[in-house]
Amino acid sequence: MTFRTKSKRRILAAGWHPEAINAISPVIRKLKGEGHDVILASYETGEKMFERHNLKHDIIVGNEFNPVIAVELINSVDPNVLLTGLLTADHLHFHK
Repeated sequence: MTFRTKSKRRILAAGWHPEAINAISPVIRKLKGEGHDVILASYETGEKMFERHNLKHDIIVGNEFNPVIAVELINSVDPNVLLTGLLTADHLHFHK
């Protein structure tokens, strides 16, 4: 995966759960390796997960999801790209 641009991008990467952080960590390393400015945000528990992937954590946003704080974070970082990991419970199904 490579961004088709020569300009450096500011990317806000957010992971709240271990599985989400496991999913996005390889992408974060790749983006950083390409010279993009990647800012990592998560709950307090996510900090340790990013550390397990040898990634420097930048922002802790509290202990639980708060949409107001999320919007404030996005506005303050002003990223070109948002990168998140998603989880689904086994009982959820997606329909076409």
